[in-house]
Amino acid sequence: DHPNVYARIGLAYLELDEPAKAREQVTLALAAEPGQPLARFVLARAAIAEGQFDAEAYVDRAQEHQRRLD
Repeated sequence: DHPNVYARIGLAYLELDEPAKAREQVTLALAAEPGQPLARFVLARAAIAEGQFDAEAYVDRAQEHQRRLD
């Protein structure tokens, strides 16, 4: 897996105003590397773009979900 690549693709989708697609990519990045900083940033920005203004809690929930999968 290449978490940096997934995170950068997610960032590109975010810049294209496609937060759902961005979230899909960074979810892959976080599955490979749960602490990947760019992926966490993009995930939070995607959450904000989708109207989820409590982005920090969103990131925390994503990390907790990943821990359960590990």
